[in-house]
Amino acid sequence: MSLYKRMIQLHAMSIVGFTAVSVLYMTLIIWIFPTFADKMDVMNELISGMPAGFIQAFGLEAGMGSLGEFLSSKYYDMIFIIILSIYSIMITNQLISQFIDRGSMAYLLATPYSRIKIALLHFSVFLTGLLTIMVVTTAIGIWAQTVIVTSDNQMDVQAFLEVNVMGTLLFFALGSLNFLLSCLLNDEKKALGAASLVVFLMYGFDIIAKLTEKLSWLEYATLFSFFQASDILRSGSAPVYSYFWLIVIGIAALSMSLWIFKKRDLPL
Repeated sequence: MSLYKRMIQLHAMSIVGFTAVSVLYMTLIIWIFPTFADKMDVMNELISGMPAGFIQAFGLEAGMGSLGEFLSSKYYDMIFIIILSIYSIMITNQLISQFIDRGSMAYLLATPYSRIKIALLHFSVFLTGLLTIMVVTTAIGIWAQTVIVTSDNQMDVQAFLEVNVMGTLLFFALGSLNFLLSCLLNDEKKALGAASLVVFLMYGFDIIAKLTEKLSWLEYATLFSFFQASDILRSGSAPVYSYFWLIVIGIAALSMSLWIFKKRDLPL
């Protein structure tokens, strides 16, 4: 546990920073919602004139008549993805490949901990930060809508909780894939570049799949297709298969990471 505490201390400022940015954007969007609430008819009329693919790509099918729909379009469909993607890329890269590249991994392997335990402890740091960001953001979001938004315009709390649970699972799976790349590559810059490329391509595939039916098959090549915030906030629930596949992919990628880290020869 002393290694875990030390790693948490090393990344504490990053976790606090990402949490603060997420909370700031969430609160700001909820705060400005009442200003737009009386003008939603005009905004929905503008949305209805947009191309169908664009509307679907950004989850605007139901317009922006409620706080949930407003949050979906202004926060979850882009800002949330950007914040958590940067977090998952940066932290997972710093947990393994950075230690190998800078020669610090030799000191860790000289401790009584096994390779599997070292990798698990490192991944638990990423997971702790992810849970911190999501729990604090969710709690502040519920509090902010209670204080700022009138009861008639408030979103369903259960649906809001489900969106954030699904977001947590999405970045658990994505973080596991990034962690796998970190365990595969010795060079810190290469691992960072590979993880960034994977996230960028997946997000791009998700947008393209929604823009045109001819390329809708691309949704099978991205994890982001499992996270449809607008649908969840509108219907109040997410498909069971989304939970299943995000958990399976996350556990599979993490298991493969542990196996690779245990078996491979490290340049120490």
